[in-house]
Amino acid sequence: MISTFRCKTGFNINLFTGAGAQRYSKIIAVLVVLLTFFAAPAAQAQLQRFPLKREADPTKKQPVRSVGKSAVGRTQAEADTLTLPLPFWDDFSFTSIVSNDTLLPSPLGALWEKHEQVWVNNGMGINPPSVNVATFDGLNQKGATYTDQILYNGFRDTLTSRPIRLNHVPAAERTSVYLSFAYQWQGNGEAPDNNDYMVVDFLRADSTWAEAMRIPFRSTLNRTEFRDTIVQVADASFFHKAFKFRFRNYGRQSGPYDTWNIDYVYLNKGRNAVDLFFPDRAITTQAGSFFEKYRTVPINHFAQVQNTVSAPFQVYNAQSNPVSVNYRANATIVNYVDSVPESHPQNLGDSIPLGYTGDNPPKGISVLGSREHLNVSTLPKPDFTQLNFGADSARIDIEIILNSKDNVYKDLRPPLDPDSTGDYIKKYLPIDFRNNDTIRTQYNLAKYYAYDDGTAEYSAGLTQAGNRGAYLFEMIIPTDTLVGFDIYFPSFGIVGTVTTDFYVYADDNGVPGVVLYTLASRQVLNRGLNIFQRFAIGEPFVVTDKFYIGWKAPVGSVLTIGLDYNNDSGDKMFFNTTGTWEQNTDVTGSLMIRPVFGNNGTTNGVEDPTRNVAVYPNPNTGSFYVTGGVDRVELMNITGQPVSFHTDSTDDGLLLSTEHAAPGLYILKIYKNNISSTRKLIIR
Repeated sequence: MISTFRCKTGFNINLFTGAGAQRYSKIIAVLVVLLTFFAAPAAQAQLQRFPLKREADPTKKQPVRSVGKSAVGRTQAEADTLTLPLPFWDDFSFTSIVSNDTLLPSPLGALWEKHEQVWVNNGMGINPPSVNVATFDGLNQKGATYTDQILYNGFRDTLTSRPIRLNHVPAAERTSVYLSFAYQWQGNGEAPDNNDYMVVDFLRADSTWAEAMRIPFRSTLNRTEFRDTIVQVADASFFHKAFKFRFRNYGRQSGPYDTWNIDYVYLNKGRNAVDLFFPDRAITTQAGSFFEKYRTVPINHFAQVQNTVSAPFQVYNAQSNPVSVNYRANATIVNYVDSVPESHPQNLGDSIPLGYTGDNPPKGISVLGSREHLNVSTLPKPDFTQLNFGADSARIDIEIILNSKDNVYKDLRPPLDPDSTGDYIKKYLPIDFRNNDTIRTQYNLAKYYAYDDGTAEYSAGLTQAGNRGAYLFEMIIPTDTLVGFDIYFPSFGIVGTVTTDFYVYADDNGVPGVVLYTLASRQVLNRGLNIFQRFAIGEPFVVTDKFYIGWKAPVGSVLTIGLDYNNDSGDKMFFNTTGTWEQNTDVTGSLMIRPVFGNNGTTNGVEDPTRNVAVYPNPNTGSFYVTGGVDRVELMNITGQPVSFHTDSTDDGLLLSTEHAAPGLYILKIYKNNISSTRKLIIR
């Protein structure tokens, strides 16, 4: 039997049902993916993002899921044998994020009975209340779809609490029991459709589930906002010794689609319908770019610059009134020589006063009321004298700790009598809200530039064969030798042998210009989860200031590149669909493309006397000036062959003129005081 459906691209798809369904389901899945890419008209083709299948790293032994203590100090072993008392609180900041394993992180088993299907991460939520969110989509605990039938809808991920002893709540207080949480529609995921929804269920004493709340799709929902919501646990049938609540999402069961994010789950007595504030100030994001715009820079580039660093992060105040906090920071510099690490911990001290005006500003960050965030972009500078710039590579670990005093025990004094602290403190015992006040972020010094942090939450690709994409890199030193580039290709869409062309472009007034190098018909491979494929340049060449790594969309195949959401460099992405380069405005995040450098063209921290040498005009028609008092110059084409020229001395410096030089890119090598450097020169 054949049923015909109309997919989002507008094409009719024939679905085989009955005896032939299993045989054809995978073929249909591939066809739908290809139609998604290639059905759009050429005028609309551009850079787009695509969801990824979650997968574990098959090369590593998988650790036990969700071990450790929860936010209220309960272990998983204790939760397996005991029901939980109130309060229940989880903001998912306790779950460890494993960088090369997007399958493993799930909510803590100490709090959640059924939890493996839900993905805890720090990339899918936008402006969450605290770091990490629980993401619901259409992939199960193995990273597989719930069905091979592409258009089937139904319930997908489920997150169920451990049993909770609501029978211990006194009858007079049962009207004050509420469950609250924050939810986000789509976030950095895929948007739910009109018929999709999130549902909250409560377990009755007779072991049947009752729907307590349904959150439907609404066109007014903003994908960048978390919405606070609260629901009363009102019915008498819920107050038994093994009460549970659960979240479920309804949507497409065939992939990582129709995304919902959940955060800040809190169940307790002593509440009311507007009790959405907490004695908590939390860090909501991992720290951003450290080396200006990059997460990783070449170690010998940083040796020459050692510029002021920053690590922006966000702070959220869950209280109903403005408060003041400050933060302290620690750093650990790790040098690797012959793969042997050498660590140098540093105490960077407290933050400088920020966010205040007036004659006597108090020390700290002014954090405004509920759901307000503050970007903090300045950190005390680490002591970079502990960096070994002769090492193979190095790492800088930054730890940021809010001095929030969000400890509910702060007013307790011996003999530690909870009754002496008042109802406000008793209500939250034993929750310690300081647990979401610390983040740790790693930055690398290696042989490449990277905007990404090494983990892909999504992927991005060109929507039509023959289109080109390019990614801008701006060097922090004037020049160096490019020896290759690394790209992470997820398994999504790679079927059979896929080959395509790659390019290195010069900059032309803010868009890709002259092609500096071409790698033709190179095979694209998925090396493993978040593992990059290296493309070596046969004859390394010098790049200066700005350049682009580019690629072409292959014919008949889907080609996507890993996309990291923890740093946004979307303005560095460009696409060419009609012969003209355009800057990306649709995809946020960072492509997992990394240019790799050799040692030529750098001075490793030695003062460069050629930095004051100017070359102009550039581009030119074959004649140009060199100023700054050079000893000699050499001109060569991109393949390294010398190009003849003659020199005249003028009041403006040396005037160099070429004869019969074809339009294109040339390299001018400058010598001064036994130091050489190169300049990129374009002749038109």
